[in-house]
Amino acid sequence: MDNQPVIKAAIQSAVSKGIRDIRRDPNRSIRKLVDLGMQFGKGRNQKSFFTDAQSVLKNSNSVYYALVTSLIRNVDPQTLETFGINIGYMSWTMGAKMIRAYEKERGVNVPWAILLRCNMPAAKPLDLSRLVAEGQALGIFAYFLFVGSQTERLADMLATVAQCHTCAFFPDGGGRRDQRPAGRAGYGAAKRHVSAKGRRSGIPRYGGYALPQKKNFQP
Repeated sequence: MDNQPVIKAAIQSAVSKGIRDIRRDPNRSIRKLVDLGMQFGKGRNQKSFFTDAQSVLKNSNSVYYALVTSLIRNVDPQTLETFGINIGYMSWTMGAKMIRAYEKERGVNVPWAILLRCNMPAAKPLDLSRLVAEGQALGIFAYFLFVGSQTERLADMLATVAQCHTCAFFPDGGGRRDQRPAGRAGYGAAKRHVSAKGRRSGIPRYGGYALPQKKNFQP
């Protein structure tokens, strides 16, 4: 019996309550959310992450308290909840499990996320809907989108993003406010460099479709 929907619903309810509680009692509620993550995190990397988070939060003056509190107070709660569930559970938990099973069965490497450079001319427009559907079938629920003045069919792309309720999208407009996709539930901005090192941390960078690679493939 597939109990994933039940687990997701339980996490969703707890996260929703946690976001509300942070507004009232930030420090205590942030620690409780981290403890919740430790409870549901099954993988070695997840356990390591939440253990480190618990250690950092023992310092009552940690800057992360102010950071998370500001995030909660300035971002739409539904957006936070949806994005948090999609990246924390759909991608890093359920998706990771699907990816490991696929890799074991096919003997290939599958990335946990795909980086799409849509801010440059392309031979043909990106079919984002098809790409996401194929990615989800493999366990990929996270997508980094780079858009700009040369992005084709941006409105269609954003419409597709809005319909993908189980994926996390990280848009970047190259630093220009007029090129950044408007905030919607299901994705958030990420301004950081993503390392391409390591067996599963590498994120393909291209505007086409993701194809699993053989184990001995070296990008």
